[in-house]
Amino acid sequence: MNAFDEQYIFRLATVDDTLDIMNFIKAEWEDESILATNRECFCLQYQNGDVINVLLAIHKQSGKIEAMPQKPNVACASCTELIKINGIDELDGRFDFEYDKNRIPYKDKWYIKRRYFEHPVYDYMVWALRDKTEAYGGLLFCREVTQNGAKALKIIDYLGDIQLIAGLESAFGKILETENYEYIDLYCAGVEDELLYAAGFSLRTETDPNIIPNYFEPFVQKNIEIRYHTDNDKALFFRGDADRDRPYIWKTKRIGS
Repeated sequence: MNAFDEQYIFRLATVDDTLDIMNFIKAEWEDESILATNRECFCLQYQNGDVINVLLAIHKQSGKIEAMPQKPNVACASCTELIKINGIDELDGRFDFEYDKNRIPYKDKWYIKRRYFEHPVYDYMVWALRDKTEAYGGLLFCREVTQNGAKALKIIDYLGDIQLIAGLESAFGKILETENYEYIDLYCAGVEDELLYAAGFSLRTETDPNIIPNYFEPFVQKNIEIRYHTDNDKALFFRGDADRDRPYIWKTKRIGS
């Protein structure tokens, strides 16, 4: 038995160790790490049944964790965070509008400011997507709609790293719960199905019995198919492209539906 074996117990962690490991990460490595503050994200990264895939060195006398083999690397999209953006100036130096320069259609900063931050009728909700860096990797543009006291959230547009969408299931779940939305819906083309499924979306087909209304001005209780044509197989379309999210009833003050 060497000196380390005399002082420490080495074992694989279990779910009962979760809070102790998170506290260790907070105290010894990075106190603002999402692995130290968000148990759901921690478990998505490391939990497999009752096992936490982290090797621990526990001091025999104190019973405390004193070492882990390496600092966890949060590479999973499951930890994408949404940051509310209230003005386009908040994006200066943090979001690269040139990231999508080769995207079809391309939307520059001027377009985004005019389309979503200065719309004369609609109030758009804008969130920045952040994973493991301080920079913003994506922008999500949404609009709330209401009918008979019920609310839903429509995703209108997206800019940036499309892969980050896969990490939004937890964030979307919290929005649904805190805002009491009936659902969150998304019309898009060119986004890989796997990314959308990972984000918690389900595909509505033309024969689907579920009704996800698209028209709210006036309200129409039916599914709507949006047709499009492109000769570029790399094009990326969202509801906000062309005229698919425009007011049908013009009001002088901003509205949310």
